[in-house]
Amino acid sequence: MKFNIDEIIISAIMAKAPVILVEGYDDIQFYEKLCIDIQKDIEVYAVEIFEGYGEGCDSVIKALEMQQENINNDSRILDNFLGIIDRDCRHYRQEIPYELKGLFVLNHYSFESHFVNENAIQYILPQVTSVNLKLINSDVIQYLMEKFISIQPQLYYITLEAIKNACEQGYESVLGFSKEEKKIADNNSRNYLYRRVIEKKEDLDSFASQNNINFDNINSIVKGKWLLHTFANSVLESLRTLPQACLEGKIKKCQFCSIGRHEKCLWKLKEKYTKYTYQQIAQMFLNYYDENQLSYIKARLSLLGKSNSIDPIQESRKIS
Repeated sequence: MKFNIDEIIISAIMAKAPVILVEGYDDIQFYEKLCIDIQKDIEVYAVEIFEGYGEGCDSVIKALEMQQENINNDSRILDNFLGIIDRDCRHYRQEIPYELKGLFVLNHYSFESHFVNENAIQYILPQVTSVNLKLINSDVIQYLMEKFISIQPQLYYITLEAIKNACEQGYESVLGFSKEEKKIADNNSRNYLYRRVIEKKEDLDSFASQNNINFDNINSIVKGKWLLHTFANSVLESLRTLPQACLEGKIKKCQFCSIGRHEKCLWKLKEKYTKYTYQQIAQMFLNYYDENQLSYIKARLSLLGKSNSIDPIQESRKIS
């Protein structure tokens, strides 16, 4: 038997243990970790476990819509109940009711988008190689980012095509957001899609201009799983070339390569990781929580459970 959402909200108010509602299974661990980080006793529920709701953004919105009258009658609800949704392509279809009380919308496409950054690379390097932080400098980070940076224009135009497909009924598209992330992460598959999409470049640039989309918002527009898995694949490919880069002096030389013992290069992947797939690297990235990327979410969660003299809606607007 599914839970009753009204009973959960009443319990949250009585126990002073706030509740957040998320889109689905994959979101739970992410938000629970954030709540632990800010030392807040907050329960995280997937919306589908409640009677009358399925999974996904639409169900979170529906649940909040059903609570608007209750929220207007009892200010304690906003202090103890929050629905969180991804920004995703609904933003461009103007389908997100930003005015809905108790709704918090991510700045990026989805939570996975927040794990694509240079600090995530720095986090995994000492795990997958034998180097320590002393050897990790901006040169090696730049080296490992180069391939991904070169791929970003492809991701941008492929995403524009998917957004246009999502927004314009009857549009004959090359792909939509339902395309599996492995088809975007894989170089051959992505290159094929890009060659087809870039034939529409002029039309897509016009569409982007009309919708205030530009290359600078790549973390906000590219589907989170596409972005994360493409990032992981490009980084893994570059990780495998680190010993050669060390030998050639493209990155800071390790002590063994400095004396001609290249077979013991500290930049070599440890045996355990030589057979890793990019999906496994993506999972490693998901274990690193970058404060710069996530501070705005933590700030909003921190408002839960505070005195009713604070208006969470006004405070969240200040944060964003």
